[in-house]
Amino acid sequence: LARERFVLALAAQADRPDAITWAEAAQLPLCLLTGEMQNRRIVDAAFARAGAVVRSQIETDTIPALLDLVASGPWATVVAAEWAAGDARIATVPLVEPVVEHLVGVVVPSRDPLPIATRALLAEIAEEA
Repeated sequence: LARERFVLALAAQADRPDAITWAEAAQLPLCLLTGEMQNRRIVDAAFARAGAVVRSQIETDTIPALLDLVASGPWATVVAAEWAAGDARIATVPLVEPVVEHLVGVVVPSRDPLPIATRALLAEIAEEA
């Protein structure tokens, strides 16, 4: 469905570089998703690839909560760029070394008949493509 690219999200008024490495980002006061969430596992793997150990100061299980924390406090977070797009309270900085992109798709069971909601979703996806 989409390709997500991860960015560092900061309060809009914060000073920010043109880009930041994952190792540099690991040194910031971070708020992140909780460890059982798939998005957090992807983020943790990227920090590990960069040889960085990440310690979040705050954890939550929703991205809107992360963005609220970033907008109101001294924290930064890592999210897919699309999550912060259009939020005037948030500025984003590309994360590099490594650049992390993640494919987002839909997995449905192989059964007949498919549930009505699944058929409707697949029809919408086909229409958008």
